[in-house]
Amino acid sequence: MKSWDKSIDKLDEKIGKIEDAIKNINTATASQDGGTEREREKTESEKIRKFANYRLARAKKTLGDGVTKTYEDVWDRVTLEELDYYLQRALEVPEEERYQHRRRCPSGHESGWSARGLSAYDGKGCNQSTGCVPECRYYPETGRIEDEEIINEYKQEMEERRKAGTLIEGKEKEELDRKIQFNLYVTF
Repeated sequence: MKSWDKSIDKLDEKIGKIEDAIKNINTATASQDGGTEREREKTESEKIRKFANYRLARAKKTLGDGVTKTYEDVWDRVTLEELDYYLQRALEVPEEERYQHRRRCPSGHESGWSARGLSAYDGKGCNQSTGCVPECRYYPETGRIEDEEIINEYKQEMEERRKAGTLIEGKEKEELDRKIQFNLYVTF
């Protein structure tokens, strides 16, 4: 095991202890308030860990089906909770930064080869070497991608995933949560 792996494990352990301490404080406070434990919002670390466990569970299921994929390749199916979280995170990025980020990835622009469904650059449209073509939305040095556009893209992705059956919802989501909670997929 590499030294940075050990450092990450130690940091994760410390974060877990801090989160447990917070849970104990919330439970003690709830006891003082009449014994009903209030539902608290998950910390950023807990959300990230939960979604990492979702990806791990999907990867293990995929491996069980005989297909080899990495953790980053298991975005073919996601939960609504994950999509909501990533929408929230996307909306935290300033409009100008969103524009610059997309501007730096010309192959994904509408005139780019991958957005046109090609497997390689065909000499037309935006590309990594020459940048944007003048008719591209991202040709100007500066611009903005407004919140409304990000929300509309989110809604479109959600609809497409529902139609394709790649959005994990309902009983399937409950089963995934149960497996994560009891470490039925997750082994460390």
